[in-house]
Amino acid sequence: MERSVNTLGRWGLPAPEAEVLTAWFRTFTTSFANEGALPPLLELKRLHSFRVSAIAREFAEALKWDDDEIRAAETAGLLHDVGRFPQYASFGTFYDGRSLDHGEKGRDVIAAEAPLAACSGETREALLQSVALHNKKALPETIPLCALPLARLIRDADKLDVFHIVHRHVQEGRITQLLPGIDETGPLSNALVREVENAHLASYANVRSLVDFLLVQLTWVFDLNYPPSLERLRKTGIVEDIATRVGKGHTAVQRLIADAWERLENPRSLLREEHLGKRR
Repeated sequence: MERSVNTLGRWGLPAPEAEVLTAWFRTFTTSFANEGALPPLLELKRLHSFRVSAIAREFAEALKWDDDEIRAAETAGLLHDVGRFPQYASFGTFYDGRSLDHGEKGRDVIAAEAPLAACSGETREALLQSVALHNKKALPETIPLCALPLARLIRDADKLDVFHIVHRHVQEGRITQLLPGIDETGPLSNALVREVENAHLASYANVRSLVDFLLVQLTWVFDLNYPPSLERLRKTGIVEDIATRVGKGHTAVQRLIADAWERLENPRSLLREEHLGKRR
């Protein structure tokens, strides 16, 4: 496979710098423990962070990034949800709309407290941007080019693990533990369906029910940036399960499902889009 065309600029983490940041993450997260243990939802986020780190490494290796870039991907995956810890400690919730933007909070905490002094300017920028932007609906046009590949990769790795987390909780009948207050049996929101019909995008603002949340997840297929991400998702069977749950009665949703399948079945089209300049 060719080296990814997405590797722009010169950024990356030598092993010693990656190890220092990993140690900082462990110390930082431990500081939120009570009587030696994190609250269950923060422990969920801690474990999620390590899984995203591993997925990011897997994707970077598949894209043939160099060793320092792979370590940067692994480290950014580990750090991406740092903002969740002070968010939950201060507000008792993971709902950004009721508290704070956890991506931006994570960026601010890392910029102020993490040992970044040995990082190059471009590496620091890439790490901070990948944390700040991992939870945004879309990447801004103003993102520095040096940060673009890593930000894309972390968004992909994060989504892949969240797909797994939500799927597991739904299958085990525990979704309200993960999404307190979600209506498990309610219908699709008409406002959400209109969003999907207009742009194949959907926002959490219109989520009321479990099927609403799953429909938002289905739109993530169109925001995955790299072929290994689509290939991994296709193999999980999760999209089939989501389609079964949300795909009744709405033409716009049926079209979304069909388009999602086409994208999953042609992951290499992302590389063609990149070469043709169709994607920012």
